[in-house]
Amino acid sequence: MTAKSHVFVFGLLLVELITKMEFDDSFSPHVVEESFKEVDPETASSITSMTSRCIETKANDCPTTKEVLNVLEAAAAKMGAMGEKRCFY
Repeated sequence: MTAKSHVFVFGLLLVELITKMEFDDSFSPHVVEESFKEVDPETASSITSMTSRCIETKANDCPTTKEVLNVLEAAAAKMGAMGEKRCFY
């Protein structure tokens, strides 16, 4: 396995956690975006975009693990998740 394949697998897991649905070939980024109710549109869009990039089939189109971490940390900070529990559904 490569670092990019780890990001791909993490992307699949992230999609399933966010949407509460098993990933399949009919996946649409819109499904992830719909899963955010109490999240501002900018943060939801950022997470949705990053998640979509994670599950790209071309390794060069996938983000690095560091890029994924940066997006998730920025979202957590913006949502006040440090020390505060929030639900994505």
